[in-house]
Amino acid sequence: MRDKYHINLLPYTDIIKYCKKYFKTNNKPKRGKPKVYEDYLILAIGIIMQMYNYSFREVIVILERELKRKLPSLSTLHYRLSQLDNKLLEKIILKISKEIIKKKLIEKNIPSVTAILITDATGFSYSNKFYANFKRGLEIRKIKSHIKTQAIGICIPELNLRLPLSISNSKAYYDERKALKEILNSELFSDLKSFLLENFSFESFENKIPLLGDAMYSNSNELIDLSFENGLLPIFKIKKPLHNDIKSPQRKKVKEIYDKYKNSIFRQRFNIEGIFGNVKNKFNCYVNAVTFKVAKNLVYMKFLAYLFVIFFIFFSIIYLLLCILNFGL
Repeated sequence: MRDKYHINLLPYTDIIKYCKKYFKTNNKPKRGKPKVYEDYLILAIGIIMQMYNYSFREVIVILERELKRKLPSLSTLHYRLSQLDNKLLEKIILKISKEIIKKKLIEKNIPSVTAILITDATGFSYSNKFYANFKRGLEIRKIKSHIKTQAIGICIPELNLRLPLSISNSKAYYDERKALKEILNSELFSDLKSFLLENFSFESFENKIPLLGDAMYSNSNELIDLSFENGLLPIFKIKKPLHNDIKSPQRKKVKEIYDKYKNSIFRQRFNIEGIFGNVKNKFNCYVNAVTFKVAKNLVYMKFLAYLFVIFFIFFSIIYLLLCILNFGL
């Protein structure tokens, strides 16, 4: 079991300030009463919950005492967390990651920098249970559910930096290839691609953005075609079958690319596991929620908590010593 993380990483007021800066929504809905509590405050409470491993009751009691202001009740907080816009949360993750990258590029001032995209999926368990009908016996059939998180991360070796860029949360056992296709078809990925082409050099990769992935992604011809259409160079692990040759032209092309890069940049694929490991070790691999909607949004907040801490590590002298001693990125 992972240890509960007790170290005070960031002041509550700073988290609320940054949530107000990045999370801008309309608090006056078209129908019904205006919202009593702003969306950025709800987001900040959720991030504080994940950063300090508080329960719903704990976070309300502690923040009311520290901030000396009235906060939403338990039921209101639970409902408002479930109603936060997933797309907006994904945009905030990308926006903060882009700010960190830009500041690091200015700080290092290296003329030609290469970025590598890496994709993989992981899971975060939560309190809901579901029953697997193909198994016998009550205890065997009752399985703890989880949130399936598909991520695209970035590794920049020259800057010694790895960050999550795009996060998509789905139900348990959702197909990773389908989740990746949804990310690549989104407007958010178009914005990400423009940012990468403006700030990085990809001449050594045929002017395409390298995307590393394991063998599962090489089994989908549709995903391979979509990667090429989006200006990506899919470097997916692929092996020749024991008794037959690879017949698909798409998979043959990926095999050629993989053979070319398997002993060089493909070895950077561990960085996506490093991102998952940092998030789970510091902010727990369990989400303290019962419903899927709340659990899904709290997983986004785990990644936001991770990015907030990195932001302060890189750009705040106050927290530098703390992070060197305790956070170990």
